[in-house]
Amino acid sequence: MTTTTTTTTTTSPLESADEKAPHFVSMRGTGFQVFFANGWGVSIQFGTHNYCDNRRWDLSSAGVPAKATCNNAEVAVITPEGDLLRLGGDTVHGWVPPDAAAKLITVVQAFASDIEHKQATALCAAVLEES
Repeated sequence: MTTTTTTTTTTSPLESADEKAPHFVSMRGTGFQVFFANGWGVSIQFGTHNYCDNRRWDLSSAGVPAKATCNNAEVAVITPEGDLLRLGGDTVHGWVPPDAAAKLITVVQAFASDIEHKQATALCAAVLEES
């Protein structure tokens, strides 16, 4: 009698994510990053120590809440090389309302993969100046 054993290996999403394919990254309940097929990404953060209304959360006793809300967020643009794009004088821009964050995501998603960083900075700055 022959017995056949089938082994199924379950891989964590953290271990199986294709870093070159479009994907999301959760940031411990305080925000997320989204990456696009063009290699560019956007970081949206709204937790303690981020430049947003939740900046002064006291997490010492309760930890990160199961559901966190905020009227604004800190945003950053991530280059295909993994660096943060300079947005004016810094690599992050704070207190950005949801509509402007959504518009920034749309602009970055539409970048040509070979866009010059100077042009990318100008397009992102124009979106953020409107907010």
